[in-house]
Amino acid sequence: MVVGLHSQRRRDLLPMKNPRAALTVTLVALFGLTGCAHDQQGVQAQPLSDFRGASWSDLANAVDESTSFTVLDISPEVGLEPEYNDSQLGSDDWTVAALCGSAESAQASKTLEVALLPAASVTESVRATITRDGYARNLRCEGSAFRG
Repeated sequence: MVVGLHSQRRRDLLPMKNPRAALTVTLVALFGLTGCAHDQQGVQAQPLSDFRGASWSDLANAVDESTSFTVLDISPEVGLEPEYNDSQLGSDDWTVAALCGSAESAQASKTLEVALLPAASVTESVRATITRDGYARNLRCEGSAFRG
């Protein structure tokens, strides 16, 4: 179940000389997620950087059910049209390319901003860019002091 869902297309996320569309979806995930911060249910908190390159489902399943997400589909970075939609929350079909949050760990963050790429588009070159945090420029991270 997802509550407080808001979607809009954003063209102002990428450099102006090459504007591309990105889909922004603000979500509050309220659907029986497992794994919470160490102090909540005995699960060790993971740094945000542990989720760079992970599947969207890995991140979604690791956070508290009250975590609020802002999701950016950065498919134009790999030459594809944005196709993320609200029904794909926590899907294995997406890879976390960059993220930031309100705390150092995903589990302790109340808000997370996540840039996603289709999993099928993640080549060795794309994975190398993810590893060196090359897609972080797509994130605004307003109110989020910690980058992954």
